[in-house]
Amino acid sequence: SYTIALTDTTEIKSYAFYNHSTLAFIELNEGLTTIGEHAFKETKSLRTIPLPSTMKKIESNAFATSGVRSLIYFGTTQITCDDTIFSGIEMEYVKAKRGFTGEKLCSEGTKEVKATIDDKGKSGEYLRYVVDTNEKEIFIYGIEEFYSDKTQREEIQKYQTTIQKVIIDEGITIIRNETFKGFSAMTSIEFSSTVETI
Repeated sequence: SYTIALTDTTEIKSYAFYNHSTLAFIELNEGLTTIGEHAFKETKSLRTIPLPSTMKKIESNAFATSGVRSLIYFGTTQITCDDTIFSGIEMEYVKAKRGFTGEKLCSEGTKEVKATIDDKGKSGEYLRYVVDTNEKEIFIYGIEEFYSDKTQREEIQKYQTTIQKVIIDEGITIIRNETFKGFSAMTSIEFSSTVETI
């Protein structure tokens, strides 16, 4: 799997990652404002797009017919875009930071977004999470094994008495011993099809 962490980037050019066969994880830096047309089209291994708070514009077909199923937006204002950015894909998880103004992600689109994300963090080099305290859930995405390593566990331990639902996104293959030890409030956990070992 191929990973990218952008820094000091303000624009992703059109067709930048078009049909990239192995790109599975990308981190978009604060300061990024624009994603060009067809930028991630046909990028089948990419599952989650975390958009920084500085995002202003996403051009047509940016994620069309890609593997993207989850989008997390850390901003509070609508993005200039339309429904073509999701052409040919079925989004399963679309959420924004609490305080987001409006019901739709795009200024000219119909895709609704829930503004319920309260916190985000890292739990490994290529593991990230977001917390929705309204739904009492944590959404974990990335491409690493989810270890019982102390450092990783400490990142999410502060939610062990409040989180009821855990969602493991596609790309995570292994969940190690005691990863969710102490999560006394947890009543459900959703595994993606990529989880092979628990």
